[in-house]
Amino acid sequence: MAMTLAEKILARASGEDSVRPGQIVTCKVDLAMCHDSSGPRRYGPRLKELGVGVWDPSKVVVITDHFVPAVDTESARILKLTRDWVADNGIEHFYDMQGICHIKLAEGGHLKPGMFVCGGDSHSTNGGAFGCYMAGYGATEMTGVMATGEIWVKVPETMRFVFEGELPPYLMAKDLILAVIGDIGVIWPILASELAEQLGSKLEFVSYPQQTDAGQRMRNSIAENVRHLSRERMLQVE
Repeated sequence: MAMTLAEKILARASGEDSVRPGQIVTCKVDLAMCHDSSGPRRYGPRLKELGVGVWDPSKVVVITDHFVPAVDTESARILKLTRDWVADNGIEHFYDMQGICHIKLAEGGHLKPGMFVCGGDSHSTNGGAFGCYMAGYGATEMTGVMATGEIWVKVPETMRFVFEGELPPYLMAKDLILAVIGDIGVIWPILASELAEQLGSKLEFVSYPQQTDAGQRMRNSIAENVRHLSRERMLQVE
């Protein structure tokens, strides 16, 4: 049976001929992204405790955006810590106060179709709009990525959404994905990893930039919906 795009990317990254849903594989990371909030101030002490450095500084992108601008001394301290860590570790790609992490990563030309990318932010799923397998990971997992350049992944199932017809001028891509979420709800293992193939035999956007924008809107809407679901579950547990 033919593999989905996500499965093809995971197969390549793990060195397997093919993969199937439910299979656990260890993937080599093509690129890792982090920002000032979840990045150096979290990974730095852990890497130092482990006695290791960044596995490949050329494959790491650091972006300051969460504490920008520095509104107090703590924010300024975190930004300085981030800049010092970047310099100390020889990170080649650093965007200091230049934009939002998951957007700047694409604007900087770091994402290419077929890449396996790890991000330290929930909106890392935005990379799917550029043909990447990109998901957000917590500080513990990202510490492992920074140290080894690898991470294990459970190959997820994939849902396919088929949009047909002409898009009215009063509707946008976000309306489409919100309609899908409203109909089926959030399938946690699938949408959290942004493994949804969006197709349309007759649905056309005017230009390629609009198509890319539509893909980003869909993936970020999913990230927000998953975040709200996780908060609801936390409240239920409490």
